[in-house]
Amino acid sequence: MASHEYYEQKSRVNSPRLFLRPMVLSDADLIVSWRNSLVSRSMFFNSEELSLVNHVKWFKGHRFNRVDYVFCETSKGKAIGTVNFKNIDELSGSAEAGKLLGDISFRKKGLATEAFAAWLQYGFDVLKLKYIYVFTRLDNIANINLNKKLGFKIVESRENMKPTVKGFIKMEISVEAMDTLNKILLK
Repeated sequence: MASHEYYEQKSRVNSPRLFLRPMVLSDADLIVSWRNSLVSRSMFFNSEELSLVNHVKWFKGHRFNRVDYVFCETSKGKAIGTVNFKNIDELSGSAEAGKLLGDISFRKKGLATEAFAAWLQYGFDVLKLKYIYVFTRLDNIANINLNKKLGFKIVESRENMKPTVKGFIKMEISVEAMDTLNKILLK
């Protein structure tokens, strides 16, 4: 079981309009505010508010088999979202990925697509993953379409897991999709 420091193999990942960097403690207030926005909470499987205390406790704790980065717009260096890999399994070469474009003023500009493409490329090139999967709520059409644009394929769908949890789909992308990712990043 490896800690997050092991997976933070680059201090900066660049894309045309963004750079990604490891998440740091001073990001806590911003991340908690993004996570607690009604728009963001409505798309998470767990829609409860996150406290700053709990986030800091999680951040300072042992974050095994995961790595968390923040993505920033290049011109001003402003943090606008997060990306992560969790449940990293080096034996199978797989990980679950996630993303959050927290600053809503940057939505609908292709930045989440660009950030996630760069992050997936990091997973395949640097972490040597063979495939990456995501779980997305069935009603999160924008995220499903973004994932499909990047080359993800639907591999599983489940309706209403519990009365409080809406259905979800599992999508996967393999290292063979690197050509699609490169085209997005070279636009």
